[in-house]
Order: sequence, then structure tokens, then C-alpha cells
Amino acid sequence: MRPRILLTICWLYALPLALAPALTSAQAAPPDKVKAQSAAKAKSALEQTAKKQIREVIEIFRTSIIEKDKAKFLKIIYNESIPWIGVYDPATIARMREGSTPESKPSRLAVSNVKEFIDGISKNPGKLEEQFSNIRITTDGSIGSVVFDYRMLQDGVVANFGEEAWQLVNTDDGWKINSVIYTITPPAASSGIKRKEVKLAATVLAEYAGTYEFRPGMNLVITANGNHLAAKLGDQSKVLYFAESNTRFFDKAWGSTLEFFRDDKGAIAYAVVTEGKAETRLKRLP
Repeated sequence: MRPRILLTICWLYALPLALAPALTSAQAAPPDKVKAQSAAKAKSALEQTAKKQIREVIEIFRTSIIEKDKAKFLKIIYNESIPWIGVYDPATIARMREGSTPESKPSRLAVSNVKEFIDGISKNPGKLEEQFSNIRITTDGSIGSVVFDYRMLQDGVVANFGEEAWQLVNTDDGWKINSVIYTITPPAASSGIKRKEVKLAATVLAEYAGTYEFRPGMNLVITANGNHLAAKLGDQSKVLYFAESNTRFFDKAWGSTLEFFRDDKGAIAYAVVTEGKAETRLKRLP
């Protein structure tokens, strides 16, 4: 039995010697490498925290639209002058420009501002919701960007959709959105509604030209151009309306309609814009 005991003792003494090179190697890791590993770990933790905070901004954006809460919405905006730019997709802008003249040619860009956006949300009588999907966030903890697919719904019906991108800054008051750009694709082309265009005399179209109050401080300006009407709301792009009857017009991109009504003296008194289920009555201004 003694030789077996000696062998066991020898093996136990040899174990620390066998591990010694590995221990020495670990202890001798270059300080710069350890420092780099520590910095990478800290950076990853910072990015994960920032991404969580940015997701909270997205949720505030989403819920403030549903709740039509202007004050809540503005808390996540850097200031009201940040870029807020929509870009119509190629097929949509082609439909919008169909039959246009150089004077009435709609712009591919829909340039707006924060105030117009949230005021339009808060004053809209319908049920609104912006849905987000395929969200991608990049950040270093100080600045960040968010890109996602969106769908804007009114009363459960898709009003427009596309891709949206934000730039954000991390301020002393938390993350703030510093710019918003998005593509605009209306579903009108696939709605299945077929409308027949009719030609009206220039004198008839000229009767409808004028300024109509959309809401206090924002007017819809209508002009007669060629064989159609051009409607411009505030700083937004022009929308072309083509005659469906003597008093009713439609646009080929969005599927909205514009109808005019006269008073008891035969003068144009107001117009009604219909977008999906939403109807807006606009009084004609002197």
C-alpha cells in the first residue's frame, strides 16, 4: 500500500505546479487589455440604459397621440423649431402631380413643424394612433437615432404609413427628439375606389377659388389651375383636386374629397373635406 500512498502524495504536490503557468499568465495580463475590457463593459451598460430610456420616449410619443396630450408630447421635444419633414414616396408624388401645371405642381416634401403636428392631433375629433414596428435604436449614451416602420391610424383605419427616423439628444432633462423625418405613403391607391373625372369650365372652377378656415389660425387656400383645383393647407404641400361633379372633387393620392356648398343667395358659403370617416367643414372667408 505504501507505494500507492506515495504516488497519491506526489500527484497532489504536482497539481499546483501544473496550474502555475496558467495562473501566472492570468496575473500577467497586460494592464491596457484589462482597461479596454472594463471600458467596453461600461460602454455596453451605458448603451443598454440609453436604449431603455429612448424606448420610454417612444412610448410617451405613442401614448400622447392616443391621449391627445399636447403638454406630455412637448416634454420629449427639444424645441418647437426642430425639423419635421415628410417625403412622399415616388408612386404617391407621381399621382399627386398627375395633371398638374408648373404653378400647381405639388412639392415632394411635406415640411411642417411640431406645433402644427400636435395641434392637429389634439384638435382632431377622431381616434388617432401611431403604431411602431421594426424599431432600430443606435446610441452612445449622449446622442441617439431611432428608425422604425410606422402606421398612422384614424378611427382604426390606416391614414398613411412608411418609415420614420428620429435624432435625439440626451439633455439635463432627459432624452429629447431633435429632428423627425418620415416617408408618406397613403393607402388610397389600394382602396379599390374608382372615381371618374369630369371636365368643368374654367369659370366654374374660378368660383371655388378662395380662402377657407380650417381652424383658427390655419386656412385652406384653394386656387383654380388648368382643369383642377389646388388646395394648400398652411405650409403643407399642395393637394390637387379633380372634379367628380359640378360641386364635388377628389384627390388621386389620398382619396379625400372636397365638396362645395352655396348659401340661399347662390354664393359659395363653405366646403367640406372628407378623409375616410372624418369630415371637416370649412367656412369660406371674405
